[in-house]
Amino acid sequence: MFSVSTNFDNQFIQLVKSYDVFEVYGKLSHDVIGGCRPSFLLKNISRKRLELEVKEAHENNIEFNYILNANTLNNIEYTKKGMKKILNFINFLCSINVDSVTVTIPYLVILIKKNFPAIKVDVSTVAFVDSIKKFQKWKDLGVNNITLSLSANRDFELLKSLARYYDPSYIKLIVNQGCEMDCIFSHYHASINSSQSNKNNQNPIEYCSFSCKKKRTENLRTLLCSQWIRPEDLSQYNKLGFNKFKIVQRQDSTERLVRTVKAYCAGSYDGNLLDIVNLVYNITQQYQKINFKTLINYFRYFFKPFNINLIRLYKMSKLVGDNYDLYIDNKKLDGFLVNYPKDNCKKLRCDDCLYCDKWVDIAIKYDSNKYDSLLKRYDEINSYFLNLKKLLFQ
Repeated sequence: MFSVSTNFDNQFIQLVKSYDVFEVYGKLSHDVIGGCRPSFLLKNISRKRLELEVKEAHENNIEFNYILNANTLNNIEYTKKGMKKILNFINFLCSINVDSVTVTIPYLVILIKKNFPAIKVDVSTVAFVDSIKKFQKWKDLGVNNITLSLSANRDFELLKSLARYYDPSYIKLIVNQGCEMDCIFSHYHASINSSQSNKNNQNPIEYCSFSCKKKRTENLRTLLCSQWIRPEDLSQYNKLGFNKFKIVQRQDSTERLVRTVKAYCAGSYDGNLLDIVNLVYNITQQYQKINFKTLINYFRYFFKPFNINLIRLYKMSKLVGDNYDLYIDNKKLDGFLVNYPKDNCKKLRCDDCLYCDKWVDIAIKYDSNKYDSLLKRYDEINSYFLNLKKLLFQ
């Protein structure tokens, strides 16, 4: 069964309802709590449009999960004004019959359970649940579902233990998000995105995405060390009892989202893994339709002349891009996860293991000329974050 992000396209639910989709999830571009996607990436919809999406989902026997997975609220939750805004917003979600909310902050679980006991509360992957003890502590709060940390996807010893102690039907695994294993930027990046999606947002640009892109381009094995699960490999998780899988991204086009749902429901995809898995930042962006409303949304988000140097932002934007004709042949990865060093991956250095390096030669192709040019551009982009004379921020 699949939980699938909605981009609020008018046709989206009709296109996915015939597949094994039990839930769609999404959010307004910004609200008092926020989530882990910058607001400019999300469609700027009204509360009325959200209500219609919830209603249509229910008419097709699909639940709706609203995302509230910011990991920081800048302490507004401890003020009378801030708590009132939070409670009023949750009350609105209940009034339009949202089935569940996904949160990262334990305090919000307690607050919501006390004041709105009828609504289900799920734990976000951004809570980084990657151990039995963390799982139990969230369970003690009375949460309904827990989406494991991406780092758990290939930690088969942990997955076996969870399946032994708990009912796997209350656990979700994200299948097509390609964050690097044990990324040291994860918590920091989540905090930045949280601030960029609630009404306390200040600066709209962050370093993490560019650093990630540069690292993945410099060392292609990082693409394979990431935490995605191929459609063909879902059966390995089914055998352990896991049957709830989550498909991202909310900013993707309908075409891409539907293609991804089809691939995972079929358990097979013949083509470029990048078509269905979010491994390269701008690969996702190129699928999003740029229309007048989107441009206005971008303008409102980025036009902050007192916070950011717009001339430098424009110069840096001319360097942004990651096209080097990267192609990861999904079918050539058959056997990759079967023989993956499941017991030793977290105990070995990549330079000593070299398992993923062997598969780079088997499955990955790219244009070497564009590749070399891209690395130079990334070095230039980094200078806008690390060089005081070129710094983007005022």
